[in-house]
Amino acid sequence: MTIPPEQTLGGSATMFGPLLASPSSRVSSSFPSGATDQFESEARKPKRILIVEDDAPIQGALASLLDDEGYEVSLANDGEEALNRMEGDALPDLILLDLRMPVMDGWEFRNAQKRDSRLAQVPVVVLSADGSSHAAAVSADAFLPKPLDTNQLLATIERVLSADDQRRSATQWRQAERVASLDRVAASIGHEINNPLAFVLLNVSLAHARIRKLHGSELGPAAAKGPAPAVLEAIKKELWDVQDTLADSLVGLERIRGIVDNLQVFSRKADVRRDAVRIETVLDESIAMARRQIQYRARIEKRYGAVPAIEGNSGSLGQVFLNLLINAAQAIPEGHPHQNEIAIVTSFDGTDVLVEIGDTGEGIAADVLPHIFDPFFTTKAATGGTGLGLAISRQIVKEHGGRLHIQSEPGSGTVCSVYLRPTGAP
Repeated sequence: MTIPPEQTLGGSATMFGPLLASPSSRVSSSFPSGATDQFESEARKPKRILIVEDDAPIQGALASLLDDEGYEVSLANDGEEALNRMEGDALPDLILLDLRMPVMDGWEFRNAQKRDSRLAQVPVVVLSADGSSHAAAVSADAFLPKPLDTNQLLATIERVLSADDQRRSATQWRQAERVASLDRVAASIGHEINNPLAFVLLNVSLAHARIRKLHGSELGPAAAKGPAPAVLEAIKKELWDVQDTLADSLVGLERIRGIVDNLQVFSRKADVRRDAVRIETVLDESIAMARRQIQYRARIEKRYGAVPAIEGNSGSLGQVFLNLLINAAQAIPEGHPHQNEIAIVTSFDGTDVLVEIGDTGEGIAADVLPHIFDPFFTTKAATGGTGLGLAISRQIVKEHGGRLHIQSEPGSGTVCSVYLRPTGAP
């Protein structure tokens, strides 16, 4: 089928190419099958494309082409109309954006889009007859010059949507693994909180009873005639006991607050914000989270060297270290903690900050070791592993400019080495 002359894209007659893919095949992921039904359901939905174009013939031709391809299409004549439509409707999966438009042009639209975190996540393919560097500076996901080649247009849309699907799926899987990790330590955290909570409740009840005693009948009549030395001594003793009891309670409350702080650091959704991170602090928070998983299996040995800060996200790195610590614990049977060790060692070789988490567990079989980073690969059927922990951990480390290496032999334990670049490294 040929676009009629009055509907040529960018002013030249263009042939419609063959259908590149059906809507159900548009999601291309590096992960194997086995994702959750939620992800599969999202993948089956027709993709929504918003065309922002003021030229009616081009707009109509694009809408017809994409409709034939199975996309859901919506239209806007300028950037302002597009923003209003995105505010009122479900977000599109992709925007085809012309640059030179009345009211609000493509550059103004992109600036407004990037200021809104909700709208900024939608990928943009720019279509423009202006091929200058100024046009390319709109910082879109792809740039196609007019007149458009139909096959190139469809291939570009397919590529950008596929990349966005992979990004979203990776984010969802990462969050799912974060929740799964929290589930694995939930019972332990409950125990950690209940112990000091019971202690605090007991102490507060005791302090309350002693304060009531000061106002009770035992001291009241004597105090009414004037406090005798013996009465004053009794009051002082009770007050000192109450002070000591409350001081002990504060220790217990600080312990509870520390546990909650660790949970918040780990459970908050990781974002792109990067700060100077003291790796020892993140490790200590992760150890506190995993302590109940470890204490009946091995002793914890911390050997921290002098290392510089790294630039990173503490929540994401906490997820990595907690996962490695739990894996180390689960490689060691319960019952002989004094005979086994999980060692956390930090060092700096002048180039990388190195974190090593080693255990004296059963090790990893030679035929299993090559697959440990494969998504959804797990040997933890009994413990409910998701098979995503190591894959996501390696991705997080990679995003920090580092690398994750695991060395293991059956019967000789495992050493997980995390290499991270210090702050200011090129």
